[in-house]
Amino acid sequence: MSRPTDSHDEVIYTGVSPVWDIGPLRDVAMYFEPTVHYQLNSTEADAEWAALTPLNDGIVYAGSERQPYLLSIFHQLRCLDVLRRA
Repeated sequence: MSRPTDSHDEVIYTGVSPVWDIGPLRDVAMYFEPTVHYQLNSTEADAEWAALTPLNDGIVYAGSERQPYLLSIFHQLRCLDVLRRA
């Protein structure tokens, strides 16, 4: 991994793609049903939400300099948990 270069207010790491382009995806159907899991206000819900992310909060380290990256799914789950607790 190359050293970062400053461009205005953003840091750009050359040789690293911030997006994994997997091409076009087909549409899918999804069925939702009521559940007793992942409720808003309960001790069990806190434990269930906590179990959704790994112990390191989903941070992965890439390259020889071990640059940290947060996978977007774990960021989104953390945001939903913050909203749930609000």
